[in-house]
Amino acid sequence: PTTMQVLLFACFLAVTLAGTCPFFASNPALWFENSEEVKEPKACEWYDSNSCCRAGTTFDTSNLSADASEDCEDFVNSVWCAACSPESSHFASVNNQGEVQFKLCKELCQSGFDKCQDASLGGKKVSSYASSDDFCVDAFFPGSETIFTTTASGQCFNAGESLISALSLSVLSFAALYFLL
Repeated sequence: PTTMQVLLFACFLAVTLAGTCPFFASNPALWFENSEEVKEPKACEWYDSNSCCRAGTTFDTSNLSADASEDCEDFVNSVWCAACSPESSHFASVNNQGEVQFKLCKELCQSGFDKCQDASLGGKKVSSYASSDDFCVDAFFPGSETIFTTTASGQCFNAGESLISALSLSVLSFAALYFLL
């Protein structure tokens, strides 16, 4: 590769990996405006090299009952940690009032709803919800005046699949750019 190709790759990689963080609008003390490396994060460690969450950001998972299965705990943690994802602009947006619209995929909600049937979240038994959509809308960021959870079938958080598709698209874009030079 030429020096120009290496420089283009480095610039492209930096732009691709740094993401805009919509949750910043709800609380700049917890989230960055653009993702960056975090030293010794207190939560969601898998995003430490590129995170929207500041080092001190934590999520209160104590409202998940002790009888929750490990699969249920994993689901709840993945949804809370979605706000730390450098890809969060793919499934969250800020409206004109500065409110964050957080979109969870319907399939993910159904899976989590099934995994958490025997557990309680926020003092409410998961099995008491009429549907998986009701569960996801009510259980995450409850009481927030700036973050609103919805469910969707496209451009939504699906516990890693949005990151994989975004990275695949970035790699294909770079490959096309590389061969054009």
